[in-house]
Amino acid sequence: MNKPTRILENLTMKQLELIIERIVQKNLNKDNNNYDNEKLLNTFGKWEDTKIEEEIIEEIYRSRNNNLESI
Repeated sequence: MNKPTRILENLTMKQLELIIERIVQKNLNKDNNNYDNEKLLNTFGKWEDTKIEEEIIEEIYRSRNNNLESI
């Protein structure tokens, strides 16, 4: 496993969201300073869920396993 992958695995969902937001804002500012950054971020929205990270991960794995069984 490469180093960036190991680093990303240790981040929380909130930390990953913040990184993605910063990348998007930085690229938008670089490409087009006149575009409404807030409008773009509002268009896509943020991930909102009441489940804890472990529940979300478990749900993803269950979904993947169910899809494999139906093949």
